[in-house]
Amino acid sequence: MEAGFSLLDLLPFRKNRGNKRATMGLQLNYLEFNGNAYNCAIAREITERQQTESALGEREERFRYIFADSLMAI
Repeated sequence: MEAGFSLLDLLPFRKNRGNKRATMGLQLNYLEFNGNAYNCAIAREITERQQTESALGEREERFRYIFADSLMAI
């Protein structure tokens, strides 16, 4: 594999965190540095980001309908 090759980007899965469920993003990378091979895993909680993206998509859709159904030119 090449340096910086991303094997897997953002694999969501569920994890219990107290009584809450959180969506995690997992990124796995393989890289070579100074002749040594390394595997790197980065896990991030992406629950809030997913909720924000979902809310934004809903708002965009609502405004798209408002402008599409408007009788006046906006």
